[in-house]
Amino acid sequence: MKVYLAGGMKSNWQDFIRNYPGLDDVSWLDPRKHGCKALAEYTTADAAGIDSCDVLVVFLEEANPGGYNLAWEMGYASSKGKTIVCGLEKPRKYFTMPIEKSDVVYYGDTALQSLADYLVALKAMIEGEKTPVLNYDIYWNNQEHIPPTVDPNSDPTWPTYIQPPIYSGSGE
Repeated sequence: MKVYLAGGMKSNWQDFIRNYPGLDDVSWLDPRKHGCKALAEYTTADAAGIDSCDVLVVFLEEANPGGYNLAWEMGYASSKGKTIVCGLEKPRKYFTMPIEKSDVVYYGDTALQSLADYLVALKAMIEGEKTPVLNYDIYWNNQEHIPPTVDPNSDPTWPTYIQPPIYSGSGE
């Protein structure tokens, strides 16, 4: 699974996700590492990274003034049919369109932790394992699914609580 990490560049949230237990064999695409400085070059590198990823992980920090570049990355990924997993430290009044195009959205102080936990569950689903629904508020196309702690191994109605994510990976 290839994951592109889109979001702020100051808090190093990407390192938290990259080093999270259970995600050690994920292929990471981190725009902090491509070294581009000029805007056109940076945008081209972002687009190439998104083109090659299976999942776009988005984290909009509270300190980010608007998230405009992040909104572009999300729109581009959506146009390519990529899975978009979004976390926001706080809800944004003018960020509704990118949120609407996300497959999963997490809000608040636990958003970053929830993103990491979701990636672990997504990876397990891709590898064919059943996993329990995470103990966080789960938003699927902005529809809250309750209860958050259903065990799919013992509950035959599990798909009604959380559906397997759309996965655009090629398995490479």
